[in-house]
Amino acid sequence: MFNNRKHQLLALVLDIVLYNLIFPFYPQNFNTLNIYQFVLWVIFSYILDKYNFTETKFLFILRRQFICLFFCLFFALLIQKGINILIFNFISFKIQDLIKLTVFSFVINFFLNVYLKPFKKKSKKWIFVGSQDRFNKLQANLEIYNKYFKVFFFNKSYLNSLNKNYYFILDSYSKDIQNSNELKGIKYTNIITLDDWFEKILKRYPSDLISDNMTSKIKKNKTINHFEYKLKSYIEKFIALILLLLFLPIILIALIFVFLEDGHNPIFIQERTGINNMSIKIIKIRTMKYHVSKNNLNWAKNNDSRITRIGSFIRKVRIDELPQLLSVISGDISLIGPRPERPEIDSILEKDIENYRLRYNIKPGLSGWAQVNYPYGASVKDSYNKLSFDFFYMKNYSLLLDLIIFFKTIRLVFNGRGSKPVP
Repeated sequence: MFNNRKHQLLALVLDIVLYNLIFPFYPQNFNTLNIYQFVLWVIFSYILDKYNFTETKFLFILRRQFICLFFCLFFALLIQKGINILIFNFISFKIQDLIKLTVFSFVINFFLNVYLKPFKKKSKKWIFVGSQDRFNKLQANLEIYNKYFKVFFFNKSYLNSLNKNYYFILDSYSKDIQNSNELKGIKYTNIITLDDWFEKILKRYPSDLISDNMTSKIKKNKTINHFEYKLKSYIEKFIALILLLLFLPIILIALIFVFLEDGHNPIFIQERTGINNMSIKIIKIRTMKYHVSKNNLNWAKNNDSRITRIGSFIRKVRIDELPQLLSVISGDISLIGPRPERPEIDSILEKDIENYRLRYNIKPGLSGWAQVNYPYGASVKDSYNKLSFDFFYMKNYSLLLDLIIFFKTIRLVFNGRGSKPVP
């Protein structure tokens, strides 16, 4: 979320120019390869994080480029070996041209990652205008963003240094400051409310810092009797059915390996909380040792001794979650939405996290905005942070946002991220 978008756009434009040199887009070639190939190349590049400019290490960039090349080649070979679907005939690759594209693209990305780094725009200096207590709460929420920006507490001395690019975050609860003249004379464009700052900068809403007005907007379940949400349900069930058929061999192989490791039932059925706090059942591939109690409420942790050897790999590539596609088809959960939690854990979290139960005003999902933006949750604090992302999704729900989450989820799986708690 905090990548330099201008550099990402520049990388995409340079990819278009480079691609046009290898696969000309002029009209007489339009019916051969061109645009279809490029769309596929961009999709793979996004899924495999090729446009990520937060890393500058040579080997990291090289690895990312050739992983992208590998999957494009794999896809091309599948096509050439006889997948005779009409559209695939238009997007098949010439392998030698694809290799040239990858090499040149690597040079472009390396240049953008390393040599343009000194020219990246400096971050804004954010000044929080509100109470010290709420500033402390805000600071606690910003621990995961420390390397991107910092927020400072309001001091009148900042008003004399507006040429230093200060931007003010106005807390909606600070009526004494709103009604005073302390901020008089500051450009309107240099002031943003705390709610809007969460919306535009963090893409999340911490439950104990947003205003009552924002909480009311989140409470309104705009998905009920909403045509777009009904369309989402039909689309997701269709996609889930296709994915289930596509990954059925992988699921069966995983079940066999789990059984071979300890000789016990590889299927794990667990109770979770669904929409409107209704109880639902989900099916997973067992990744923990068979003797581990289903009522064990211990959080998962790194190098968890309860996880089997095959279970560790299955978790990393998310194969254990695939049987939940059955729950999507049955309508108990969605493909995209807040992750359903166990009722016992819900009872604990609602005591410590304000407005926690609001997350069940919408149907839970197999993946969600919290899953693609925050590491694996393994504590009450993690659950609090993930809830803030769930609130953003509930307030800003759309099919477009679902599509973004879908592609981000694929990218997470391909890169093996977010399957373990952060130490």
